[in-house]
Amino acid sequence: MSDDLALKFDLLQKQLSQLQTTYLQFAIWTVGALLVAIGWIMTSEKAREFLTKNRPRLVAMPTIAVTWVLDTVSLVWAHFQSMSLVVAIDHLNYVESEYYQRYGVGLSLLWIYLIVHTVLFIALFLLVLWPAESQVTRTDNTDPRTDSAPSRTRLTMTVAVGLGFVEAWADLFAGGMQWRGLPLWAAFLVVVVLAAVVITLTSLLTARAGGLWQFAAGAAAGVLIELTNQLALAWWQWSPATYGCLPRPWVISVVLGGYAGLGPLVTNYIVSIIVRRRASVQATSQPPPLPV
Repeated sequence: MSDDLALKFDLLQKQLSQLQTTYLQFAIWTVGALLVAIGWIMTSEKAREFLTKNRPRLVAMPTIAVTWVLDTVSLVWAHFQSMSLVVAIDHLNYVESEYYQRYGVGLSLLWIYLIVHTVLFIALFLLVLWPAESQVTRTDNTDPRTDSAPSRTRLTMTVAVGLGFVEAWADLFAGGMQWRGLPLWAAFLVVVVLAAVVITLTSLLTARAGGLWQFAAGAAAGVLIELTNQLALAWWQWSPATYGCLPRPWVISVVLGGYAGLGPLVTNYIVSIIVRRRASVQATSQPPPLPV
């Protein structure tokens, strides 16, 4: 009888572990694919010009919406399938639940990736809906780069701090980042400040450059910071269930650095939209010139 229970337990636990691995691979690869699509639209002028036509948008927007729904259904299905396996193992009453529940797809894993995927799908949908907003012309009078330097710097810093909060949430709660000797609240503040400083500097230094150079600057900074931590500092580590499973030190540094490359891209994109809107409002509010 004991052998039968052991065999059933091993089989169910293996299925549970495989389901969690498949879930994490699917969730992380989906994040990567969405980031690539968003980065491509933001950096490629040809892509934006193509999406300004009605027919491509009429195809792309429903496709994104349907993919979003299917992605959500897949994540939720994996959660309930995992819970059913946990219940089946519970009924065996073979070992304590702490030995196998960690291999499941719990509510925390479900909500983390549901929120991350939803934010990225919305961002992609809006980029397809309004592709012209990301176009920056060098001859237009409303070019954001003609805005005053102090105003643009303050705006860049504000956006960078907002992205720093997003970065801290993604690293600590979705990525399983753990700082040595720091409580969660202190680690959160450190990540916000570090991310805000790096994003501000790379965004200001590359504001006049093309999207590819903006991405390269952010990615280089991200790779350098993570590589320094991996090789020398060891201030933080990643959960084995997320980025901690990647080979160290180079692969994990390149992957996380690639995510960091979106920092200056997104920041300069948001700043450009805000400055353009300001310039447009100022232009419409000016009185017409007096006749000579």
